[in-house]
Amino acid sequence: MWRSFFCALIAGIVLRFVNPFGSDQTSLFHVDYSMKWTFMELIPFALLGVFGGVLGSLFIWSNISWCKL
Repeated sequence: MWRSFFCALIAGIVLRFVNPFGSDQTSLFHVDYSMKWTFMELIPFALLGVFGGVLGSLFIWSNISWCKL
């Protein structure tokens, strides 16, 4: 994990110095956060997190059960 972080850090620094796009932007696109989000938008993400947690715990339980055989 540290290697990945270090590589991303070095890539960001090199990209900033090389400046391949000829501007101060370090990405190909611009994101404008002018739209406000609502609380209702969090519900699908929370459900997705719960679903992922249940599937992960089911996988771990089945893996432990399989290894005990």
